[in-house]
Amino acid sequence: MFVMGLVLVSCSSDLSEDYDFNQSTTFKVNHSSNFICYSGTKLIGATSSRAANVNGNLWYQNWERPTNVTDAEREKVIKEFSKKREGAKNDISVTWKNFWVQQVFKGDASYKDANGNSVGLGSDHMNLLSVFNNLKTTVVSWYSYEETVSEYEGQYEHVNNFNDGTNKTAYTDDATHQQYNGTTLMVNMGTDGRDEQFAYQNTVDSKYHYDYIILNIDGSYYVGFDFYANGENANQKVKRDWIFNDWIVKVSPAQKIGEEPVNPNLSDKTEGPVNPEDPGMREGEIEVNLSMNALRDKDDYIYTNLSIHVRDTADVEVFIPVTPEYYCATDDMEIVLSHAQAKEIHSIRPDRIEYEIDGYKVTATVNYEAAGIRIKTQGIRPEVLTYLRNNYADGLTIQIWNYYNDYAVKQGRDALKEMLDKSTVSFTTAPDKYINAFARVDDTKNPLDCKVSPVGSYWNSVANDGKKNYNVIYTRDAK
Repeated sequence: MFVMGLVLVSCSSDLSEDYDFNQSTTFKVNHSSNFICYSGTKLIGATSSRAANVNGNLWYQNWERPTNVTDAEREKVIKEFSKKREGAKNDISVTWKNFWVQQVFKGDASYKDANGNSVGLGSDHMNLLSVFNNLKTTVVSWYSYEETVSEYEGQYEHVNNFNDGTNKTAYTDDATHQQYNGTTLMVNMGTDGRDEQFAYQNTVDSKYHYDYIILNIDGSYYVGFDFYANGENANQKVKRDWIFNDWIVKVSPAQKIGEEPVNPNLSDKTEGPVNPEDPGMREGEIEVNLSMNALRDKDDYIYTNLSIHVRDTADVEVFIPVTPEYYCATDDMEIVLSHAQAKEIHSIRPDRIEYEIDGYKVTATVNYEAAGIRIKTQGIRPEVLTYLRNNYADGLTIQIWNYYNDYAVKQGRDALKEMLDKSTVSFTTAPDKYINAFARVDDTKNPLDCKVSPVGSYWNSVANDGKKNYNVIYTRDAK
């Protein structure tokens, strides 16, 4: 999903048990805001990192330094992957929680489509190197930084800087001045054992492809992709040659300083889903998840994370009926396109954020009202979704973090959740399907996920059985 993430910063107040809510209150801002945007597995920009850590100049502070791929190593790996392997299927899973991904080879083989016309190098059409991840990192505190990691149904994460069959970045270590070439660190990664753990987006047929093998060569592991295309039209079809050298990367365990050594060996057998769902096929639906953070043993505070996933042409309005004595207003937002290139849009308005997608402006607004918090989108139109599907094989996601004050903490999460469970969602045009998402945690429904009911009497609902999640799926009456 393309994500616009509006983080509403936390606040605190000196509210007593007999606080007079008719008095005016100034809330103290404890930390600055964050912004995340992505589509499918494409991370477009962020003020905080997701799974990919590209702070190469500072890796040495927490991690044992990686070693660059040598020319002799590269030559041997290319030779091995250049052998034809008809019908080969990967049987190795990368099970390290933290690992390095390093560029080895951008394929030099050219291809023709079904019309006989050249499409050029296959590797030129291989974008968005991605890895499946079912570990969710939640920031508990931005200052000082604290996070928790939990398991969920997962998604494919973009391995930052790996596009067009290569990674040309080079980071210089601040301490040793050593240069790391074509390297990205993936952190807090988990897998459900699926064969199709790695993927890339093919720009010829606009699909994600999972056609790779992992080989152990001299004790190290390498991932090699085989390029081909299977679109509907002749110019979107490229015959497969079963040679997995169109894009080769190395994967190796990342060792955190001061922790137990990581086992460098990987499993030689994978189990799990064989055909991962292409997110671009999930059209005509809108999904909402509203979740509250867990209780902290020390310095507790409360926030909610609202995720709105839009795969249908409709603007969305979510109303959270939490009154002003509980919630915090904020004073800062940012849209960051690239920290590295110092491209960012900064706004002092706490109630609005916007992003331009293919020339069309999409906005999200947050209004703090006497009866609660109202979140609205504007600008989700067919051209926007078409662009995102064609480029990132998915739709639009908006993520908003709302923070609650000391009074809310004193009243407790049960009192707040009773209000959160009365949240509603409405649409400018009703989608074919609305999903109120509930995660599965330790074989039960996540008790911190909240009900967000659709407005209108024309919805029928069915709850999932919990084998994968406890989502409640709403469909419209056939009238």
